[in-house]
Amino acid sequence: MAYNDNSVNENHGGVLNKPYIYKVKDIKANKLGLPDDSVKRWTEILTSKGHKDNELVCVFQPRVQVLDNWGWCTGSCPYKEGGCYNEYKVANNIDNHCEPDSLNAWIEYNDIVIVAP
Repeated sequence: MAYNDNSVNENHGGVLNKPYIYKVKDIKANKLGLPDDSVKRWTEILTSKGHKDNELVCVFQPRVQVLDNWGWCTGSCPYKEGGCYNEYKVANNIDNHCEPDSLNAWIEYNDIVIVAP
């Protein structure tokens, strides 16, 4: 995977709508749009481990989905805050709000995970 490869998406473990390989200086400059305390913490960790500004690191934002045997999954859907239904009937259509490509059916970790060589 090349630096700044925009073809990466959430199905490949990337940060949603962002490439997942960054230079350390991009994290320091907060090009990922993270909260200030997160940028400070990650900058301190990477610097303390000897990572230089032009080194590449992998950045992930994990997310989780739990689907029970009644068809209820985590997330937030238009009809119910705090969860979604699998095979939810709208008019004459059945929508599956718990499909892996449904962004509503996931709970995202509110920070990132960095994997550095």
